[in-house]
Amino acid sequence: MTQIDFINDTPILYGSTIGRNGKQYIGSYKPVFNKYTNKIGYAFCSKKGRINNNMSFTVGYAYKLYQSGRLSTDPERGDEKNYL
Repeated sequence: MTQIDFINDTPILYGSTIGRNGKQYIGSYKPVFNKYTNKIGYAFCSKKGRINNNMSFTVGYAYKLYQSGRLSTDPERGDEKNYL
């Protein structure tokens, strides 16, 4: 998937990242609209559906994580049982 296709589709991503405080976030990352910057970004979404705006990043950084394999479109990657 090219970056243009990634920006146009903005898929839900699954996987694991490490936050600012060193905590590991495992789950899904959904595209959200940031009203302050007037741009679309990705934010961590918990299993209960709550969106954590503290763990959010831009679409460009999400694409880099997708290309490196840290995030994926496969829902199995967002399951905590697959990580230690």
